[in-house]
Amino acid sequence: MPTRSVGKGIGHFFGAMQIDGFVDPDAFKGQVDEYIRAFRAIKPASGTNAMIIPGDPERQSEQVGREKGVP
Repeated sequence: MPTRSVGKGIGHFFGAMQIDGFVDPDAFKGQVDEYIRAFRAIKPASGTNAMIIPGDPERQSEQVGREKGVP
């Protein structure tokens, strides 16, 4: 058997939680907003672009699509 066969040693986990079971939803959103502000304030490493967070590439693609049309 090949040492690197498809699917061997690969696992996934997907989970979902109801936030209001743990913390007030508005407080949670405030914490996430603060994390985003902190991440965006990080100076990029030499030779790299600014920090990106989940959703940034999609928002950028949407903006380009609105301005130039969908390719």
